Amino acid sequence: MPVFERSQTRYRPLAFTDSPGSGSLEHFHHFMWSYFLPAFSLILDDPERKTQAVRYQLESCGPLMDRITREILTTCHIVHELIPANDPAFRGAEALAVPRWDWDFERSHPDGTESARDLPAGLAKASVTVRNLLLRIAHDRAPDINPYEGKTLLIRRSAEPDYFRPGGGAEPPFYYGAGRRTLRGLDETRAALNAAGHNAVIFDCGAHDIFSQILAFSSCRGIVAIRGAELVHLFWMRPGSQAVIVLIPEMDRLLPIHARLCRANGVQAISLPIMDQGPAPEITPEVLLPLLTRKVHACA
Repeated sequence: MPVFERSQTRYRPLAFTDSPGSGSLEHFHHFMWSYFLPAFSLILDDPERKTQAVRYQLESCGPLMDRITREILTTCHIVHELIPANDPAFRGAEALAVPRWDWDFERSHPDGTESARDLPAGLAKASVTVRNLLLRIAHDRAPDINPYEGKTLLIRRSAEPDYFRPGGGAEPPFYYGAGRRTLRGLDETRAALNAAGHNAVIFDCGAHDIFSQILAFSSCRGIVAIRGAELVHLFWMRPGSQAVIVLIPEMDRLLPIHARLCRANGVQAISLPIMDQGPAPEITPEVLLPLLTRKVHACA
């Protein structure tokens, strides 16, 4: 690998493409689809990385998302720094505009149930490249005995950090994770599922680094989750797995991006509406067991 002097380093800002109605980049769903994954793709495709020293400047997206940026880029030996969104570098001649993957992934038919068209060829190729690289890294880092292989993951939403409460420093909208919505009854359901022969574990994404999260979702037999940012991880799931997604009144259907990811990856998506318990519905074995015992193709 060439060795470059510090004076030879070229700074390459990766500028977020904002638009009216864009979600906050401090929230995982918007961060991944609107900014980080496409920015990472641009970095991987940058030919200058092989000919000169490049330091990539990315927008700081709050403490939780910045941790993910650092985990991935440091693991991939990509020299980078995080700078404020209003830094003049993002408006300079060297800045690259990051394309919004969410615009194409979330494009839907009028009824909102299906993605409207295939992804553009360039985006389809880029997303597969990113997916395959991060999957390979996650599995290369896995322990000899994969703790998630063949498991059913009951997704427990992470406790809300103080940062996301009013006055904590986050930009609106406030509240995060379990502070917005959550599933109740997971411990009882896990015990009942295991007694019935299912290999179920409770998984809290926020308790694990990003590569452990990728490993878990790409290795499991299926997931049970309330609709939320954790469903970004449908991106990693493998053919033949299941995703039981709990819907609540203010989120009463799958997003087009969820339907697209499940269809593309061969994941069986099962909607489970619970419309009478607000943002903290209770999941029960009686409801869940018939869904999990549906015939599923063997995981590849």
